[in-house]
Amino acid sequence: MTILKKKMKILITTSSFPNVRNSISGNFILDQINNINAYYDDMEFIICSPGITISSVQENEKIKIYNFRYFFSKKYENIGVESITDLIKKSKFYYLVLLFFTLSQLIKVIKITSKEKPDLIYAHWFTPQAVTSFIVSKIYNIPYKITIHSSDLKILNYYLGSLGKKISKIILKSSSGITVTSKNIFKSVELVLNKDELNKLNLLQYPMGIDSTAIEQVNKNYDVLKLLEPKSKYILYLGRLVEKKGLEDLIAGFSEFSKLSNYKLIIAGFGNLENKLKRLVKEKNLENEVIFTGKVGLSEKKVLFKNSDILIVPSDSLVGLPVSEGMPVTILEGLYFGKVVIASDQTNCEDVIEDGVNGFIYKSESAESITKILNKINKLEKEEVTSISSNALKSSKMYDSKGSSRIYYEFLKL
Repeated sequence: MTILKKKMKILITTSSFPNVRNSISGNFILDQINNINAYYDDMEFIICSPGITISSVQENEKIKIYNFRYFFSKKYENIGVESITDLIKKSKFYYLVLLFFTLSQLIKVIKITSKEKPDLIYAHWFTPQAVTSFIVSKIYNIPYKITIHSSDLKILNYYLGSLGKKISKIILKSSSGITVTSKNIFKSVELVLNKDELNKLNLLQYPMGIDSTAIEQVNKNYDVLKLLEPKSKYILYLGRLVEKKGLEDLIAGFSEFSKLSNYKLIIAGFGNLENKLKRLVKEKNLENEVIFTGKVGLSEKKVLFKNSDILIVPSDSLVGLPVSEGMPVTILEGLYFGKVVIASDQTNCEDVIEDGVNGFIYKSESAESITKILNKINKLEKEEVTSISSNALKSSKMYDSKGSSRIYYEFLKL
């Protein structure tokens, strides 16, 4: 008689997950789940996310999904389509939307917990998921863990001051585990907890990882090649076209660099800055040097990486807000494809990029700093580029499907 082993039920709460309005939203969470499911068979994942999850994910038999609405008008239900920080920067009205989102998420998580009886609640982002998870854990006496991706803990303390710090301290200390995706985000935890409190935590500093299995298995979409010229050399930017990504400086810096090189720039992605960036390209007479691909999926992404020499991630800070990146997964993808990866110091990539060894880190100050780092790369000898590419490939093994699945499986299981 075969005895079926009981699976550990994990309820994931998130404000960002692939949905019909933004199919790449929170894609790294889906990658994390797929990686664990590929190597381990004793976990069952339940997702609570806003909006309507894309059909290909809903059809995944290994994942159970609960979506929820949270505002009177769908017009303002943009959390998960755009980041909360971007929305608030656009309009203070989204503070009200965020309040309704938090309350709606709390009610939905209570309902799911009552029905599914999970063994663990796993919150992605501190605000508001860690807050709602903390409340539900107290109601049902269920442990919860948190992954902090960006500056949301810092922002909570920035706006609420000492009250925010007290709330954060209670939630962090009550959790059964915390991961932070970069050294800089760890510092935001250090601002809340003292050394003794930190030492008592189950705390992991590790980026999210990539679904390298999916990358290898997906068919390439060669339609995107129609935008490229076979004999040209390309610098690739891949991500959202929003303020904190440093794209205006990238275009201005590339404009100067292009005068002395034969590289072209690919800007792949979408966002509220797209039209503004296209106008900037026109103003600088770069229409023949800069290519906008629009939204790309994994199959197009694979082709773009294969046909690019350099990946650049020029993230910047937002004026007036303590906002920084949570170590973009794109950097790990660039390493995986063996590209020369250039990342600004605002990406918090120090954990994965060793400057001059498997990539380059530059100080995000101005367009001139981008021109300078691109000129530096352009002057490298062929042997130096080969060495950096080889080191990038080697270092990426820590963050591929097998490597990252083991790290996060053990974190969730403990």
